[in-house]
Amino acid sequence: LRDGHFEGLGQLLTLDISDNKIRSLPNNCFRYLISLKELIMEDNELATISAQAFNGLPSLISLDLSRNKINTMPARAFSMLQKLTTLTLSSNKLKIIYPSIFTDSSITLASLSLARNEISELDGEMFQHLPNLRSLSLSSNDDMAIFPNISRLTRLQQLSLSHTGIKTIYP
Repeated sequence: LRDGHFEGLGQLLTLDISDNKIRSLPNNCFRYLISLKELIMEDNELATISAQAFNGLPSLISLDLSRNKINTMPARAFSMLQKLTTLTLSSNKLKIIYPSIFTDSSITLASLSLARNEISELDGEMFQHLPNLRSLSLSSNDDMAIFPNISRLTRLQQLSLSHTGIKTIYP
């Protein structure tokens, strides 16, 4: 994908580009999709996502990046997605999730799936900018070992920690 691919499609509401061979997302590649509410990019070969790939998507509510090859997310990757409520990053190669990918703008996020990755631990500050999170899936991250600190998730209604290998639960 390159800058300009979606020029003239400012009224598009849903974009499904699943099951392709997209390997990277450069800066501003979606900038003309100002009305887009749902972006589905599952089953691609995404390994690299630039820090400003999602700039220009002020209306985005749902983002599905599942079943790719993503092993890291840049800091503030979702900072421009101020209406995002659902983020699916399941079935990737993520090992570490840095708290900096979620910032004050992530305050609307209600559902986060990090299932079926390679996450072994989560930083204690991971959830500080996600006060409205209601659903969290960390299932099938086999080497997690330590129960994540979820004390800040006071609105959480659904939590999946199955098949994580948790051995220790701290108060």
